[in-house]
Amino acid sequence: MVSETLAVAGYGVDDNGHIDGILLGRDDDGALRYAGTVDRGLRAGDLAELERRLPLLKVARCLLIEKPQGKSGVRWTRPDVLVEVSYPNKSDDGRLCHPSFKGFRDDLASTGRRPIKRG
Repeated sequence: MVSETLAVAGYGVDDNGHIDGILLGRDDDGALRYAGTVDRGLRAGDLAELERRLPLLKVARCLLIEKPQGKSGVRWTRPDVLVEVSYPNKSDDGRLCHPSFKGFRDDLASTGRRPIKRG
């Protein structure tokens, strides 16, 4: 498994208005490229924290350099929240395959450091 720190670029909501997945972005020479969506591994406390933080970061449009296809109803955010995810591999275009949420990376967010990859 590979572990990587990525920025939250947006989120989806279920029929009750609760977060049901987060869209992730990876730094690509100063731009934010879509890396995938994670909904696995999110515990009740994680979801509550996301629901507290993300609406405050809402923006009108997608800040990724390429808007992901097939993603409707996404609520886009400034990429200020960093999270750690793990995954077994990536697709040919760099998208995460079967990612799982591991936790928040507030230690990096507060220092202004860029997302990192550990493998």
